[in-house]
Amino acid sequence: TLAAVVADPATGIVYCATQGNTAFFKYIPGTESWQSLAACPFGIGAVASAVCLHGKVYVAGDYSTLIGVYNIASDTWSTISHGIGASTSIMTGDDNYLYVASASTIRRYTIANNSWTTLPSPLVGLHSTYGGLAISGNYLYLLNNLNWDGGMQRLDLTTLTYSMLPSTSSWTTSAVTDPVSGSIYTYPASTGEIWAFSPASVSWSAFPLNGFTPGFSTGMSYSQWPTNRIYMSSINGFGFFELRRCTWLSVSPNSGSVPAGGQTTLDVTFDATSLLDGDYSTDIRVQTNDPLMPTKIVPVQLHVGGTPNVSVSPAALDFGNVLVGYPVTRQLTISNSGTFTL
Repeated sequence: TLAAVVADPATGIVYCATQGNTAFFKYIPGTESWQSLAACPFGIGAVASAVCLHGKVYVAGDYSTLIGVYNIASDTWSTISHGIGASTSIMTGDDNYLYVASASTIRRYTIANNSWTTLPSPLVGLHSTYGGLAISGNYLYLLNNLNWDGGMQRLDLTTLTYSMLPSTSSWTTSAVTDPVSGSIYTYPASTGEIWAFSPASVSWSAFPLNGFTPGFSTGMSYSQWPTNRIYMSSINGFGFFELRRCTWLSVSPNSGSVPAGGQTTLDVTFDATSLLDGDYSTDIRVQTNDPLMPTKIVPVQLHVGGTPNVSVSPAALDFGNVLVGYPVTRQLTISNSGTFTL
């Protein structure tokens, strides 16, 4: 079983550790291939978190009090101590910091100067080893309270004050953030649903996993390459899988009721903005209280005919005075910012 799943935001390559040993791999989405890398300096237990920043992968697992630091360019490892004094897999990060949590302790690591700061304790203590941290906007979100109830709270990183938020339906071991929308995704254990939290509306939405129910997540990462998707590893035989977010289709309203003998109309909107030339498919799943058809699946297909968009730079070339027998070379760059081959 894999753990410590993280996608490199620059390349889309996914890095993973494995439970119960020190093996470390990378997954290349374009070719759907795996490659073995230098071994992690400590063994990984049931759950681990990973953060990819500035060409390095930071790994925290529930078997070690250290954070492993993998250098992508040199395929080498180093370690740093988070100073909590106990092992934990609860970690996240942004461009400047790492955040690590265990029970009532939250610590922030400043990457630039290799220093740690202890932040205020949460309103409700976290589990000592398992839980989720995520950053959205100027807030640090903390999931999974000490009593495994799926509780959620957030820390304002400016005022360093906490507030309690709506809970998920079950305990969770990981959380990731969509960097564009700011939404936070997690997998409440054994629910068969990915839950999405909207910081704007301060509310959760649940999305079914189309008929399979992993036990709990052992690692999760959000990637925008080549399209929006969530990578997740889990126990219960489902291993490593990819959940692709459909950003080109929306349905409104997304809930409602239909009276007996009546009907209702939904608006289905296609938006091919930023999509490359090609064919796309997904399903609209209608969840109902019909005992004979609790879920109605409507297949959806979209064909995008791309258009090239040519530009040249510079707009004009000036060779100046050129002597006979002495060639002069200038560079002309042709670019294509469109969605089809030029």
